[in-house]
Amino acid sequence: MTGVTKKIFGITVLALPALTLAGAFIALPSRREINLLTAALALLVVTAAVCLIAERPKRPFGASGAYCAFYVVMLGYGALSLIWVKNVHESLYSWMYLLEGVAVILAVCLFTRGGGRLMRLLDVAAVCYAAVLALGIFETFTGIYLFSPHNPELALRNVRGMRFPYACFQNTNDFASYITLLLPFAAYDVIKRLKKPAGAAAATLLTAGAVYAVYSAGARACMIAMAVMIAAAAAFVIIRYARGGMLAALLCGEGAFIAAACFAVLRMRPRHAAQALTLADHSVRERWM
Repeated sequence: MTGVTKKIFGITVLALPALTLAGAFIALPSRREINLLTAALALLVVTAAVCLIAERPKRPFGASGAYCAFYVVMLGYGALSLIWVKNVHESLYSWMYLLEGVAVILAVCLFTRGGGRLMRLLDVAAVCYAAVLALGIFETFTGIYLFSPHNPELALRNVRGMRFPYACFQNTNDFASYITLLLPFAAYDVIKRLKKPAGAAAATLLTAGAVYAVYSAGARACMIAMAVMIAAAAAFVIIRYARGGMLAALLCGEGAFIAAACFAVLRMRPRHAAQALTLADHSVRERWM
């Protein structure tokens, strides 16, 4: 393993937040599907493999090994599901997205085995988050889109009479998901990097801006993202404060509550129950959900 290889690997990982936003807009003229983000992820896979082969660490992914294993299992399950799904084209498209996600997770886990590296990555992510949030709010007030959206719905207004934010994503659902899921990481970064009370004030400002942006988007995806955040917060509280046998009881109780809520929703919407509980799903995405 050479120093040059490590530098290329580190620079590529640190550039991921920016590549996520800009990479899809920079593609080869003759092959639109090969964009800057795809090339960067391919480079990450190669350099991550070189790191593992050269160093042979005992715990290559540190405490994140379980998460890496989970996503690899999901990737394998998706590949197996391609055998019997009805919509193979859409399923393969979704599976390729998960493959890219696995590449990002593995590379980030390898890169952030030290705490300092994690903070540098969060610095870049926080800057990108603030820029996207500001751009989305600017778009809702002015209706001026700096990136060409190619989406006629953005010329309309939502039920509350507000313009839809776009901020270089394909639609407002993607924008809302990005804003909601990245908020905890950006808030954590500014709290760590800025002194009190500046850090708390910056985190509060980011949160207020995110609430406005998601509210103006009126997107379905933000509801899913918020549910994930709430579940993660509940799991953290349980694991942090529970002791002994109480921990297992609380985890089982939370699992039972979630299962009961899911079946209650299916019971109230019986037309969706058959689709949710059958193996005759149309795509891999439905199976993953």
